[in-house]
Amino acid sequence: MQFVIYTGVAASYLSLLMAVSFYQLLASKKPRLHMNKPEYPYAFILCIIAFAEGLLFAFFTYEMCQEQIESLEDNQSYVDDLKQ
Repeated sequence: MQFVIYTGVAASYLSLLMAVSFYQLLASKKPRLHMNKPEYPYAFILCIIAFAEGLLFAFFTYEMCQEQIESLEDNQSYVDDLKQ
C-alpha cells in the first residue's frame, strides 16, 4: 500500500512539473529563444507524453489504493471477494 501511495504521489508530481513548465514557457517574454533550439520539438513531444503518463498513472494508483482500502474494510482479499 505504501508503494502505491508513493508511486501515485510521484506520478502526480510529474504531471504538476510538466504543467508548470508549459505555463512558464507560455508566460515567458521571449518564448522563441527556447523554441529555436534544435531539440525543442523532441523535448516538447516528450513533455506532453510525460504529462499524459503522469496523469494516467496517478489515476491508476488511485484506483489501486481504493481497492486496497476496500479490501481492508471488508477484511477479504480481492480473490476472496471474486469467489463470492
